[in-house]
Amino acid sequence: MKRYISVRVVDAGGKPTYYARVVLYVSQTLASGPLPEKYTNSNGLAEFETDLDASARISVSVNGHEQVRSGPIQADYKVTL
Repeated sequence: MKRYISVRVVDAGGKPTYYARVVLYVSQTLASGPLPEKYTNSNGLAEFETDLDASARISVSVNGHEQVRSGPIQADYKVTL
């Protein structure tokens, strides 16, 4: 099933962070590991199209640092650096 996941990255002042490297790490029954990395656009947004099952768990890493610990899939994540 196709799932769309968005990660918005902002700085401490709430301004979008451009060109932040975002990686989703997936843990699911049949396959686990990182999805191909994406970089945020000028709005601080990185978007992923995935084929994950409902039981998958995701953690979010930005610029090489885990920002969201493994948990159930959400459609939208917001990370403040």
